[in-house]
Order: sequence, then C-alpha cells, then structure tokens
Amino acid sequence: GSTLYFNTASSSFVKVAVIRSEVGLTISNCNNITMDDICFGMVKGNVVTVNNSNDIVFNNCEANASALYNGFAYTDVNGVLNNCCTTKNGYDGFNFHGYGTTVMNDCTAENNYDDGCSHHDGCIGTINGGKFYGSGKAGIAPAYGAIVNIYNAICEANRIGIGYLSTTNGHAAMKGNMFGCALI
Repeated sequence: GSTLYFNTASSSFVKVAVIRSEVGLTISNCNNITMDDICFGMVKGNVVTVNNSNDIVFNNCEANASALYNGFAYTDVNGVLNNCCTTKNGYDGFNFHGYGTTVMNDCTAENNYDDGCSHHDGCIGTINGGKFYGSGKAGIAPAYGAIVNIYNAICEANRIGIGYLSTTNGHAAMKGNMFGCALI
C-alpha cells in the first residue's frame, strides 16, 4: 500500500491509505486486543474479520469499501466496538455469527448493500446509540436466533428500519428489546 494526501474543500489535508488486497485485517484465536483510530478498506473480501477470539476492542475504527462482503465480520467473538464506522460494503456493514457477545457503542453504518448491522445464530448483542443509514435491506437486522437489545439507535433511509428476520430450523426464536429508537 501507499499513502495519498489531498486537499479537501475546507483546505485541510487528509491522509488516505491505499490498500489493494483480497482480504483486510484478520484476527483469529486471539484474546485481549485493542485497536484504536485505524481505517481499513478497499479489499475484495471482508475488510475486518475476527474469529474465535475474546476481549477484542475497536475504538474509533473504520471498515469500508469491501467489494463483495462485510466491513466488520465476527464469528464466535466476544468484544466491543466504540464509535466505529462502516460504509459502502458489498454486503453488511457489521456482521456477527456464531455464539459471541458483542457491544456496539455509538457506531455508524452507512450505505451498505445488504444490512447496516446483522446478528445471527446464537449471538448476543447490545447496540447503544449509533446511526444506521441507507442500507439496501435493514438498518439493523437481528436474525436466526440472535438476542439483540437496541437502545437509542437511529435507522434512517433503509429499506427496513429494524427487521427481525425469520428463524430457520435449529435456531431459537429471536429475542431482544428496543428502547428509544428512531425509525426515519
């Protein structure tokens, strides 16, 4: 990769990392990792993939512009995302599978092809605040057995604001609560 610098309309310099890759960051079978203030993007596969890991924390990170898949893709992960953003991914912005527990605090998902955020299988999720805008399907989509509590989230200009999706064989019914959410 390399780095480009350019002037914006406000005349402030912006640094952009240029990455050409099949996959972005992958974390597997790790514990106690914290990532701060990193922008990942422009890959063919998942931008950030985390598998079978615990105590994974992303603070103020971005996962953008997957050509085919997800921004943040978690399977069997326990972790926290604080003020993270994902935009213009070929599938979901935030995608959670398996049986991990995740907390999202004030995260943003914008203009993703499928869902802004989707929890599946036996995932347990908490979404505190955040904005989920312009996704092709749902802003937030608990699905197929996930338990997701959603507090004070804004879902705007998605095909579906918050969509509890159908349960397939072998999965318990979705559960969760919504409090103070705005569906615009």
